[in-house]
Amino acid sequence: MLVVSCGDSEEEKQAAKQAAETADAACMQDLQCIGNKGTITAGVYCPEHIEKLAKNSAKWTDGALEPKFSRFRWKDKEAGIVTHLGDKVQFQNGFGAYINMIYSCDLDMKQGQGVVVGVDAAEGKLL
Repeated sequence: MLVVSCGDSEEEKQAAKQAAETADAACMQDLQCIGNKGTITAGVYCPEHIEKLAKNSAKWTDGALEPKFSRFRWKDKEAGIVTHLGDKVQFQNGFGAYINMIYSCDLDMKQGQGVVVGVDAAEGKLL
């Protein structure tokens, strides 16, 4: 007798869903895991918010394949908010000169990727 199953059973689907939820919960407690997940998201959703901080114009100095955010840290672990940091932008001052800036973008990783809850920028370069 030959039995062929083309689809997953309901139990297999439920087990896969449970395993994914467990992995997501574990990732939310690990800064490296959640930070790596959010780095690409930050590069997509944060730049427009950071550019709005410039009084004049802003220009990005990162390369085509270089990430805009090179570091991350917890802002609020319990709330699932991670701060992503970078220094690949310059803001134009009142004299027309471009100044290197360090910027940060806070992402709420529990609400879903791409939820920007805060941005900031200050003059300087990351060491």
